[in-house]
Amino acid sequence: MDNLFFGGFIDPDSYRWGFSAVLNGLTDKDTTFNIVYEAITNNPTFAVLSEGDTERKLTILTKMITHFEELEEYEKCFKLLNVKRAVEEC
Repeated sequence: MDNLFFGGFIDPDSYRWGFSAVLNGLTDKDTTFNIVYEAITNNPTFAVLSEGDTERKLTILTKMITHFEELEEYEKCFKLLNVKRAVEEC
């Protein structure tokens, strides 16, 4: 599931988007980050405990935090940082 969902998501500017982006016809990074943010914050346990590669999860979370920090959406950064810490502790 993780590979299907996050496949190619590490570099959202590349031509290789993840399954969710292709499925939903998404073309911009902000929309994709917001959708993934909602999924992660609505079910952080899945994001932390899923079988996906820990380094890949941390890379994605870091990119999302940076993205929302640039937009000055600090509440989102705070929630994602908590999820990132949980992933690191797992």
